[in-house]
Amino acid sequence: MKLGIGIDTGGTYTDAVLYDFDSRTVRAAAKHLTTKHDLAEGICGAMDGLPQFDPSEITLVSLSTTLATNACVEEQGSRAKLLLLGIDPVRAEQSGCGLPPADELYHLDCKTTFSGKVEREPDWDVLRANTESWFGDVDTVGIVEMYAMRNGGVVEQRAAEVLRERFSGTIVCGHELFLDLYCMKRAASTLLNARLLPVIGQFLAAIRHAMQLRSITAPVVIVRSDGSVMNQNFTAAHPVETILCGPACSVSGGIALTGCTDAIVADMGGTTTDLAIVENGVPVRAQDGISIGRWRTYAKGMFVETFGLGGDSAVRCREGQITLSGERAVPLCVLAHRYPSVVEDLKAVCERFPRHSLPLTDFFVLERPLPAHGNYTEQERTLCAALAQRPLIWSDAADCMGVDKYALRLDRLLSEGIVRRAGLTPTDLMHLRGDFDRFDKAASRLGAQFVAAGAELTLRGLCDQVYDRIRRGLYTSIVRILLRRRNPDIVIDESVERLIQLGWDNRHAAPAFGMQFTTSLPIIGLGAPIHIFLDEVAEALGTVAILPEHARAANAVGAITSSVSVTAEMELRDMRNVEGVHWILARGEGQSHTFDTRDEALEALPAIVSEIALAKARERGAAHPTVTVETSDRTSVIYGNEVWMGTVVRAHAVGSIG
Repeated sequence: MKLGIGIDTGGTYTDAVLYDFDSRTVRAAAKHLTTKHDLAEGICGAMDGLPQFDPSEITLVSLSTTLATNACVEEQGSRAKLLLLGIDPVRAEQSGCGLPPADELYHLDCKTTFSGKVEREPDWDVLRANTESWFGDVDTVGIVEMYAMRNGGVVEQRAAEVLRERFSGTIVCGHELFLDLYCMKRAASTLLNARLLPVIGQFLAAIRHAMQLRSITAPVVIVRSDGSVMNQNFTAAHPVETILCGPACSVSGGIALTGCTDAIVADMGGTTTDLAIVENGVPVRAQDGISIGRWRTYAKGMFVETFGLGGDSAVRCREGQITLSGERAVPLCVLAHRYPSVVEDLKAVCERFPRHSLPLTDFFVLERPLPAHGNYTEQERTLCAALAQRPLIWSDAADCMGVDKYALRLDRLLSEGIVRRAGLTPTDLMHLRGDFDRFDKAASRLGAQFVAAGAELTLRGLCDQVYDRIRRGLYTSIVRILLRRRNPDIVIDESVERLIQLGWDNRHAAPAFGMQFTTSLPIIGLGAPIHIFLDEVAEALGTVAILPEHARAANAVGAITSSVSVTAEMELRDMRNVEGVHWILARGEGQSHTFDTRDEALEALPAIVSEIALAKARERGAAHPTVTVETSDRTSVIYGNEVWMGTVVRAHAVGSIG
């Protein structure tokens, strides 16, 4: 018997499945609250909910997580800065790739040609003189040079050597992550990777601890954003590869659970909702790398629309209007379940302030201990010491820091994931509506009464409004991803958004003139709360919703059914210099090769590209990968004649973890 365990650590819940590889079936599934203070506790809790098994029978453990996804959406992560070599910081800021303002980017001038030849190195003495002032307040530095993909990153490596003379933190060189051409997107990918190192580092440490506690010695792999897997060592150095591994697993799990070959997959978690499209049994892939939040990256992955809407989205009242933000909050019902004193704190605030412009029913919770280093203020240290004892409601947190409740600011502690807010969420309203009843409904009711009073709504009116916002968000996001799939160049501006909104508003009406968005694709609903909202959304789109068994643990199913899969490619082109000398140049994957003829190139390249793909697969942990090669010509019609422009040789290597 070959058994595997699939685990998905989300922002709210950790799911586990026991999978039978011989019958390709899910034996059992279990769920446990994600424990941010100690991720191993939630992982062990989920595994303990499975039927008892012999650890020696487990042949593989595969994990996915939305921790990196959530960190991107919520702008969390370590303190990191970027050193640009030969790249203009102003142009970097304006690139639209998610890079910070120019005055937060650091730059050394140098000159490298497109072929990778270094004509002028940076002034390394300038870097030595400014290392402390530039990078003394961060944990990680990313280094990116304009043409590093052409020369093996020699300038980046030299910069790292100089930086290590005076910087003790982690250094990430862009060429070690991606070899794609556009330097701005490489820079964004490198900076994001630097920010995510501790997020995924803590996750990997928790995995190792959990496996030791349960005496499991089977190989452990992590799912990438394209649905393939990688070993722990590769994951530790490349956390950016996990930014959409949760959505990738939900798609793989949805296919495995339903057998659908053409569908939309909608996975609603606590923090985000992810949408993807499956065509002919294969998830549609992003063409030029993943985009998430403000970040544009070269990480390979599926074509996914991720937006900040989930069961734990913060519900607040601002200027008399109900808002449903992308910020995740710990539901009040969950907090009160852990800390019964929360209900009494809420009662006291609601009696004193039946309504208020501030979110006075919000609490602050310590997620992890304050690091010993980091130049935190005395106020921040005092607050964290108090939070180590119990959560504090808004006014108490302000008193603890010695500031007025209107002046309470915890931006740094929140952005670094040290402190988490708790407050009213859709999960609380589900308790009030009877759609979910696992935790403390009394806390949910008090928080809802406070928010409803600010908007002059009844509790029923508040619940109806939030439920409609969620359904509307699902509908509009599904329409957006379908429009982008049909026309990748479409600009979804305010006018298009308004048309989409009208489609939802008029779903029950029969106006004299209007627009309807429909699809023949069924919608596979995954995630704990999706069943509450999806049927009405599917009906508005003229299709059906499919809610499979084990839908709540689909990500864990997708994790254990994944394998190592990598692609390498090179493109060959005709070249001619000013003297008329002709040759064939093959370039890609950080390499270049020259040949006298096209036939000679086509004979040699499959072996070269295959070896690159196999090396990548082995680096990710595959024991005996296999490889397939395909070639495709690029042509263009010029003056009525089809002209050869180049040939792409692509190798695809797949394999299981050994």
